[in-house]
Amino acid sequence: MHLLHRDQILLAIQTVSLALLAVRIWWSGLYRLYPCFFLYLVVDLLQAVVLASVPYGTLLYRNSWVATEALIACSYALVILELYSVVLRDLVGIARISRRYIMASWALAVSISLVMLTLERTSTYLATSFLLVDRAIMTSLVLLVLLVSVYLAYYPVPLNRNVVVYSLGYVVYFLTKAATLLLISHSHQWPPFFNVILIGVSTACLIFWLFALSPQGEKKTLVVGHRWNLEDEALLLAKLRAINEKLIRARGE
Repeated sequence: MHLLHRDQILLAIQTVSLALLAVRIWWSGLYRLYPCFFLYLVVDLLQAVVLASVPYGTLLYRNSWVATEALIACSYALVILELYSVVLRDLVGIARISRRYIMASWALAVSISLVMLTLERTSTYLATSFLLVDRAIMTSLVLLVLLVSVYLAYYPVPLNRNVVVYSLGYVVYFLTKAATLLLISHSHQWPPFFNVILIGVSTACLIFWLFALSPQGEKKTLVVGHRWNLEDEALLLAKLRAINEKLIRARGE
C-alpha cells in the first residue's frame, strides 16, 4: 500500500474515533466532570478538520498547523492540571500544591523557550520557532505525566474506574505523542514510521476511551497501585493523608 494512502486511511480512522469520543463524552454528560479533556478533544478535532481543508505544503497549511498546534499545547497543560485534580480529588491539599507547581513549571518552560529563541539562528522561521517552544513545554509536561504514572503505580489509592481509564489512557497517549514530537524537533525530520506509531497508538487510546469511559464508571472503584500487605498499605495511606492534612492546615483551612 502506498505510504500516503496508508497514512490517509489511518488519519481518517483517527478522526472518526476522535469525533465519536467527543460525541460520547458530550452525550453521556461526562464533559461536566472532565471539561479540559473534552476541550482537548474538540481542539484536536478542529485541527483535523482545518488541516484537511487546506492544501498540504502551502504557507497557509503551515500557519494553520502552528496556530492549531499552539491551542493543543495549551490544552495539554489544562488536561494535566485536570488529571492531577481528578487523581488527587480526595487529597485536596496535595492537589492544590501540585496545581501550583504545574503552573509554575509550565510558565518556566515557556519563558526558557522564549529566551532560547533569541539565541538560536533558526528562530526566524515560524515553524522552527514554534517547535523550540513546543519542545520545552512538552518536556516539562512529560515530567508531570511521569509523576502521575509513579503515583498511580505506587500508591494503592481507591479511584473510580473513569479516573483510572482517563489517567492510564492519557499517560500512554501523551507520552507517545510527546516522544514523537521531541524526536522530530531534535532531528528536524519526520520518518514515515513516526506517523504509523503516533497515529496507531493515539487511535488505540481513543478507541479505549470510547468503550471504557461511561457514566457507570463514576460509581465503580478500582485500585491500580502497588499491592502491599494490608498493614503496610494502611500505614502508607495514613502517611499520605497526614501530609495532605498538614498542607490544608498550613493554608489555614
